[in-house]
Amino acid sequence: GGIWGWHNRGPQRPTGYSLGMRQVLWSQWGGDAGKAHGLLVSNSSIPDAKWSESKFCLAPAGDGWGIRIGKSAKLNCLPLIAQPYVMQ
Repeated sequence: GGIWGWHNRGPQRPTGYSLGMRQVLWSQWGGDAGKAHGLLVSNSSIPDAKWSESKFCLAPAGDGWGIRIGKSAKLNCLPLIAQPYVMQ
């Protein structure tokens, strides 16, 4: 997988997958832009040890977001659900 399609080889624009959330978050906070604010937004897998060091873990829309919520809870990291058009 990847943010921009399989192995990040697709077009670098928001797509229907994940309702565009992953691509927008990566564009705004990925790499050095996020590090300056203490954020880690990656376009690849993050090791479990890094999740367990975190206070909050993002669970953006798309395939597998439910798995990320469960994984966050198991590793004592509060999952933050990011989905457009969700009112609470």
